[in-house]
Amino acid sequence: MSKKEFLKKLKKALSALPAAERERTLAYYDELIEDRKESGATEESAVYAMGEPQSIAAEILADANERGVELKKHTPFGRAALILLIGFLCGALIWFGTNVIADLVRGGADSGEWEKVEKNIELGSISTINMDMTTVDLVITGSDSEMIRLVYFTNDALVEYNFESSEDTVTLTQRKKRILFDFFSQRNKRSASLFVPEGFTGTIIAKTTTGDLILENVASASALHLSTTTGDLTIHDAKSKYALFGVTTGDMRVSECVFPGDMTASGSTGDVMIKGVRSVKMSVKTTTGDMILEDVQLSTLDAELTTGGINANRVAAEKVTLRASTGDVKFDGLDAKSIDISVSTGDVLGTLAGSAEDYTFETHTSTGRNNLPENFGSGERKLKVSASTGDINISFD
Repeated sequence: MSKKEFLKKLKKALSALPAAERERTLAYYDELIEDRKESGATEESAVYAMGEPQSIAAEILADANERGVELKKHTPFGRAALILLIGFLCGALIWFGTNVIADLVRGGADSGEWEKVEKNIELGSISTINMDMTTVDLVITGSDSEMIRLVYFTNDALVEYNFESSEDTVTLTQRKKRILFDFFSQRNKRSASLFVPEGFTGTIIAKTTTGDLILENVASASALHLSTTTGDLTIHDAKSKYALFGVTTGDMRVSECVFPGDMTASGSTGDVMIKGVRSVKMSVKTTTGDMILEDVQLSTLDAELTTGGINANRVAAEKVTLRASTGDVKFDGLDAKSIDISVSTGDVLGTLAGSAEDYTFETHTSTGRNNLPENFGSGERKLKVSASTGDINISFD
């Protein structure tokens, strides 16, 4: 994410602040990013270090509320939408009955105070941390502390948390209480935070339903199992032996990570970006969205999508498989001993490491142009490419 995009999202998330305070906050984060850039960081890494705009805004708004700052109350509805909403609510009065009616009224009102909760747990023999969030964002960060630390916000009217700690497991579960919590109260939503000590070598299991999930600077876990239903998943500067990532509706970003074992990532609707990752075996599959693989080193790569394009830049592996149903497959500096590329509707374009003499070709296109021989060569590297409807245009470094 660029600085411009970051500040734009932060400004939107801080729209409830008075204009003067909002501009001071934006100027402060602008300066922080510039300071990191002057210290040698790239703009992207400097922005990553700030965290997610929505999580930052949630903390700032909570602090402003505690200081007594008058926050603007926005209504997301225009006149026509408001009329439709009134009609919907009238129907709900009849359909749901008096108990649900009371809940709707309470859920749409200003529902109580938020209380900050902090829990510190001795690391001891804890081998599993389990975080299950329904309606809030979850931020997981590495820490130089010797304690596992949880920070979250409770509101008796809107959400409930269940915390459990045993000899080997820490569990935090969050659920919403009000039916219309997501509809009316997003401006009051608080994020939950988990701080993981450097000495933790167990498994982190975390999921969100209607919130973003962010994990960064966690370098000693043995396994990461992270998933979101409706929200973005961001993993940065992490190391674990095994990694399992899943997103249903949202984007997935994995950057500057090391997985000495296997990494598996799956998505349904959203883009997938994997950059600067080292692993033994990587499987990435998504249904609708673009896939970007950049500066990746591993033994085996299996990437597959249904609707969208694959871009593989500076990927090095023993074996690479790239499959797309509807979309182009593009690559630059793809370096592998065995390459299998298959496209139904789309082009195959890019450059491969080595010379043409290094490869044994097996290529075919049904209705398109092919700049390579269909069956040719006796090189140690194997190249298999098929495109049903599209061109094949491959060159060599």
